[in-house]
Amino acid sequence: MDFRDLFYVVVGNAVFLAFHIGMWRMRPSSNPRILLLVLLGLFGMGISSIMAVFFSKFDILRLFALLCSGLFFLVFYLFIYAGVARSVSLTLLSRFLSADTRIIGFDSITEEYLESSRFEDRIYLMEEAGLVSLVNGIVKLTPKGSALARCSKVAARLLGTGMVG
Repeated sequence: MDFRDLFYVVVGNAVFLAFHIGMWRMRPSSNPRILLLVLLGLFGMGISSIMAVFFSKFDILRLFALLCSGLFFLVFYLFIYAGVARSVSLTLLSRFLSADTRIIGFDSITEEYLESSRFEDRIYLMEEAGLVSLVNGIVKLTPKGSALARCSKVAARLLGTGMVG
């Protein structure tokens, strides 16, 4: 991989980021739309690959390196995006920053989150995914949700951590 290949990866990722920012600004949503992000990332990887094929000598190893670099960036970006866009902790910190005195009463914060639709949104997203069912204000775990919860508990035990998300 040389500097031209690095340039192709940067261009592909810039196209991905431009489309991501543009689409999210045109159609804001509380849904993280991870599948759409993955598709946009693959589009950016495709741009990198097409540039490499047309502007460089074709080499399957070079193309593989480009795709791996693009995939690394995409996975890295998905982790960053999920952490920044959906983190309750970062939302609280930014709320403190925007306060005039940078001091907010604990009751005020809890009231804001009780009035927020953020947790409701998560329940509705889990319902859309088939992980829970919502009937008459009661949330019930589905078999699919139960299986996912068991798998994540096993993974947490294997990693030596608790589930703290």
